[in-house]
Amino acid sequence: MPKYLLILRDDPADFAKMSPAEMQACIEKYIAWSKALGAKGHMVGGEKLDLPGTVLSRKKGDVIRQDGPFGETKEIVGGYYLIRADSLQHAAELCSDHPQLENGTVEIRPIDTFGAPDAD
Repeated sequence: MPKYLLILRDDPADFAKMSPAEMQACIEKYIAWSKALGAKGHMVGGEKLDLPGTVLSRKKGDVIRQDGPFGETKEIVGGYYLIRADSLQHAAELCSDHPQLENGTVEIRPIDTFGAPDAD
């Protein structure tokens, strides 16, 4: 079954406004969603990402390291999941009730195995 990367984007300021009780309720929604998807055999893994991060690039042969994400960026990648689904449409259906959609977006990207059979 093909794999799909779910990229969770949001504005961290939205979460900073939450009370501890609201934040706990939000976390519980994510845990419940993950467990439900896992019970159906679609969850491969996922994690919440922390800040700050580092961005690497190469210019004229030198590796440049910059802190990121940058302050002018409103949305950041706050986490990811790796799931299995029959198709991109199926992956979208599986994510239609994701709690991330209350405060942000979920980008769904097919994993390209370069024609190699899926080992997992």
